[in-house]
Amino acid sequence: MAMQVCMGAVLQCSFGIAAELLYKYCEITQSQIGNILGGIDYGAVYLLRRRLREKMAENEAVSEKYKEIEAKVMNACSM
Repeated sequence: MAMQVCMGAVLQCSFGIAAELLYKYCEITQSQIGNILGGIDYGAVYLLRRRLREKMAENEAVSEKYKEIEAKVMNACSM
């Protein structure tokens, strides 16, 4: 059971990172992001992004992972 909870948190952070980067760099709406992420509604996208920001504020590892992925995205876009 503990492993399921842990995997759920990792998946939520992954979706949150994806949603935040799509919103920040792709100039698309939260509704459009929801469609990309499997048909979730814009409210769920908002919550993913908000929870990611909260996790980043309280957990340095999550913040570092976000920065690492963001740098890779920015590098890929500049090629």
